[in-house]
Amino acid sequence: MNQLLEQTLKNQFVELTFSKAWQKKLSEKSYSDNDLIKYCLSKAWPDAIIYVRKKNSPSDSTILENAEGIKQRLFDDITASAWDNDFDAWHDNMCSNTDFGMRYGVWQKFINMSFKYIYCINDKLDNPITLDFKKCHIPLDDNTLLWCRNKGITDITAWNKVNQNQYILIRDGIRKEIESNSNVDSALQFEFLVWRIKKVCDVLQHIKNLKDNLEGLETSISFFEDCGFNLENNSNVTAVLTQMDILKEYITNK
Repeated sequence: MNQLLEQTLKNQFVELTFSKAWQKKLSEKSYSDNDLIKYCLSKAWPDAIIYVRKKNSPSDSTILENAEGIKQRLFDDITASAWDNDFDAWHDNMCSNTDFGMRYGVWQKFINMSFKYIYCINDKLDNPITLDFKKCHIPLDDNTLLWCRNKGITDITAWNKVNQNQYILIRDGIRKEIESNSNVDSALQFEFLVWRIKKVCDVLQHIKNLKDNLEGLETSISFFEDCGFNLENNSNVTAVLTQMDILKEYITNK
């Protein structure tokens, strides 16, 4: 992937995920390195605990109760570059840590999403994180696991419950696929493409839903008119028709 496309993908991700307040801080450079790194971790955390929030088990409750301690643990390691030239070993050790009730699948999502955010803004730091980001891993989630299943890498469906052996097999399988792909040279670059494809699919589904809703509304209005109801001066119907025209224009432009 050329540098221009890579930077474009990074910028798009920041624009779509960072708050307006933090985008303003980035443009004005009104932040400290520590504050920006902590913000990246705070953005990654909800992604990691999406299945934990329901508090289905004592372990899940413990994770939620210790959120700040967990984030501090990762922050300390990142700012100290604790991987010491062996990122995989450090990553595995972190994910295997059961402190705070954490488990492998939750750790991997938190760690990998944190590095995805940092990867996008590392050049905004006065003292960038000293890491070859090509060593980073793809965050396992529903979308990346679907791709893995389509490639025959795994049959796993629940990323939050993945164990050490399963994760390492998936990690190595993804790396082999990336090595044979001339368009990307890192797991994070590849994950950006998977993420963009998902966004495009979401937009297409949104447009389909809009079309279906419009067709349903038009049918309903025609039905009432066919039954003899005078809807011409009905303010509610007029408002609906106006919105329908706006939606039609939106869909056409898409």
